[in-house]
Amino acid sequence: MTASEKAKFKRLLEIRNAADREANRAKGATEKFERERMNLGIVNPTGFEEKLLEHYRVRRDVNMQIMLSLEQILDMLPDPYLSLLLKYRYIDNLTFEEIAEKMYCSDRTIRRHFKEWEEQLYSVE
Repeated sequence: MTASEKAKFKRLLEIRNAADREANRAKGATEKFERERMNLGIVNPTGFEEKLLEHYRVRRDVNMQIMLSLEQILDMLPDPYLSLLLKYRYIDNLTFEEIAEKMYCSDRTIRRHFKEWEEQLYSVE
């Protein structure tokens, strides 16, 4: 992986993590909003409520675009094993144990490969 590819990938991971945090907040807020709306017996949302829901839908769509960009970068990696490992970790949000199960190896092996990749990514060239 070249230095520019590493930089792009690092930046995308940062954006993805921020988008994940934002999506979780938005999801929680939307669920709370829906619960409150149902508790109050409001069947038809007002214009403000519709705008709020649309705002959260837009955020979700942006998060999906980031995930697609991340997947495209991962597809460009020369090592298909590493690409698959990173897709499971960053796109599917699987734990090391779940990845190990899918890849038919121990979670210790997955952790080792992930750590090696991280060291390579964050090494200075």
